[in-house]
Amino acid sequence: MDTSVYCRQGPKSIAAIKTRGVLSGYRFVFKDVFDVQGYVTGAGNPTWLMSHEPALHTSPIITQLLIQGAHCSGRVQSSELACGFDGMNTHYGTAINHLAPKCQSGGSSSCSAAVARGDGDFALGIDAAGEIRISASYCGLFGLRATYAALPLDHSFSLAKSFDTAGLLTRNLTVMSNVVTSLFREQPPVDQFEDVFIFVEKRALELMDSEVKEELTNKLNRLARNRYVVSTDSLLDICEVSLEELAEWFSIIQGYELIQEHSEWLAEHQSAVTKDVSRRFDKSKNISIDEYVEAKQKMANFSTLFIYLLKSKGGWLCLPTTPGLPPELKQSVNSLIYYRKRLLGLTALASLCGLPQLHLPLGKINGKSYGLSLIGMPNSEKKLIKQGQYLLQSLAVNESVNSKSWLNNKL
Repeated sequence: MDTSVYCRQGPKSIAAIKTRGVLSGYRFVFKDVFDVQGYVTGAGNPTWLMSHEPALHTSPIITQLLIQGAHCSGRVQSSELACGFDGMNTHYGTAINHLAPKCQSGGSSSCSAAVARGDGDFALGIDAAGEIRISASYCGLFGLRATYAALPLDHSFSLAKSFDTAGLLTRNLTVMSNVVTSLFREQPPVDQFEDVFIFVEKRALELMDSEVKEELTNKLNRLARNRYVVSTDSLLDICEVSLEELAEWFSIIQGYELIQEHSEWLAEHQSAVTKDVSRRFDKSKNISIDEYVEAKQKMANFSTLFIYLLKSKGGWLCLPTTPGLPPELKQSVNSLIYYRKRLLGLTALASLCGLPQLHLPLGKINGKSYGLSLIGMPNSEKKLIKQGQYLLQSLAVNESVNSKSWLNNKL
């Protein structure tokens, strides 16, 4: 067993409850934050694993996947207490990014590594700060952050209740579409869909490394030349908010809720966590209730205005998922700090607004994956997948067209 990917405590597999369903024949893995009856949820920390009892119930999302015909092929590692952007775990090892072995696999679990190497058709995880979206970007996968509270997170480990929401990773959009169909049954089917208006957040593009920005700009120009009406401006400017402020509000809210949720266990097992995680918790302890309440109010005001503005622009926002290519495993600390600050600014947008976001891989630069994201309106997962399919089809058309760049003139 590769313990950098899989958890020893199991389950190693769970048979489908029904053999015929939307997901019949699919295999999936799940992050070690979801409960399965009779097994201990370890949350990426050996002491947490030893200090907790086997779960009495199974996550309702896992149950629904099994009912729809999917077979579970294992529980995969979480980063320690679900903290992290880089996919690393000091206790169990770091899973390999099979697309770029010298680079981080991203996120806070081994879900992306397992799906990328073919161990499952899809993975179930949790996205609070962008864990699903980041790992999809680094490993060349499709990654969906669901609308906040759209799927039940009962019987799972919680990091920050204001942001935790379910997420999915797949190697193709057909699988993603089928999984979304099985989980979001209340959303109507999307047969005909011709929404060609895309809004590009200018401030997000400004955070990008130059080599990736150039490639994304070229892709967006192709959309503008083909079937899409592409508009680039800044909704953030209208809201009078910067990406740096979004990251700050997110950090305050998540940090405060993290302490409220786990302070008792941390007080009893302070030596059980690594230095990096310990420093994060120590910093979070200094966040006051007044700072938390203020950040929550700012989040509420911003999300209400932003969603209203996005709807007025057509309801689809396009932005980079990450500021650049996946960082290398041996990258310097200073460069990682700078990268992560920009990264959280990008991922905090959907998290603060509770919006669904889909990462679309577009190709490779120097052997490393890059892509872009689409953010939709609340509870628009099925439409979001369809929009992603149309967008990719459009990018495959007129690859050799050499017409005037509409988007470059706007940036």
